[in-house]
Amino acid sequence: MLPGDEQLVPYGEDSTLSVVRGVAQASAVSAVTLVWERADAGRRSLAGARLTHQERRSTTYTLKNNASVATEGEAKTAPLYIDHSADPSCGGFAIQTDERAIKQTTAFSRYKVVLAPQEELAFTVEETAVHTSLRRSAAQIKLLLGEEWLVGSGEDVLRLPARAALAAFVNRDERSALLTKVGRELRSVDAVGSAVSERELFDWREAKALPLAVLEKLSGLHGLKAKRLEGQRKAAAASARIAEAFKNQDRLRENIRSMEKVGSNKLTDRYLKDLDKEEDELIQTRRAIARLEEEDALLVREMSAALLELGTQVQRLRDDFRKEESADADFEGEM
Repeated sequence: MLPGDEQLVPYGEDSTLSVVRGVAQASAVSAVTLVWERADAGRRSLAGARLTHQERRSTTYTLKNNASVATEGEAKTAPLYIDHSADPSCGGFAIQTDERAIKQTTAFSRYKVVLAPQEELAFTVEETAVHTSLRRSAAQIKLLLGEEWLVGSGEDVLRLPARAALAAFVNRDERSALLTKVGRELRSVDAVGSAVSERELFDWREAKALPLAVLEKLSGLHGLKAKRLEGQRKAAAASARIAEAFKNQDRLRENIRSMEKVGSNKLTDRYLKDLDKEEDELIQTRRAIARLEEEDALLVREMSAALLELGTQVQRLRDDFRKEESADADFEGEM
């Protein structure tokens, strides 16, 4: 650097001086706070969590004057200047180290070091930054609550009322997802199959994920759907049997017409008996289909009633969720 000037003027490499730089960075969450939003009619609702991150970046300069002791007192002892710029990430780091600084701003520092021959010095420049991030989805918050650093942090990072509110937020979202799946059962009486499998229903019972009344009604609806599907299968099989009987009757009539010139014989009598038998079976099959249709109509009425009751239970649970959200909002001042 020229005398009386603040600008460094590089004019060539100096192999006498060795400079090695190493960087280490650490990050920690210093606070977790709740994020609230205004919904319809000015009602507040919990929308997620805001994390405050404390970032620390350490840059260590290892400096060494490789000049021999014999040259002590010569130009080899000239001062060494280090220009250090702060990391611009995370909203910009601020330099905290002012030792040896001859010029300093928030994001830039110039340090002056004088090394004697064979002297080695490790000099560390510390930078810090503070920034925030949001966790809005229930999945993100569930992962957050399970973090080891948060579980063992006590109330320094997240107060107990806020922790309980976030846990309730996750629980409501998970139950709401279940209700959305149950709601698919309510779309149509004629829906084929079920949106909720028997395995899922069993797991929900084990976990007590939904009220027993809802699970019982859903299980009953599964039973009604199964009966209706079985009835429809039987009706389809009966209809196929009727179509097959018509084909057999047409074949028998053709055979009888072909025997008209021969006159009455045992074969004609057999064809007539088979035709009569086919007609009796047609009558019985049509009666069976009629019974199945009556049973189907009864099942439809039962399913409609079950769907109506299940829909009422689901809506009641959703109303309870909104009440829980309002109750959480009452604790906002404590968090």
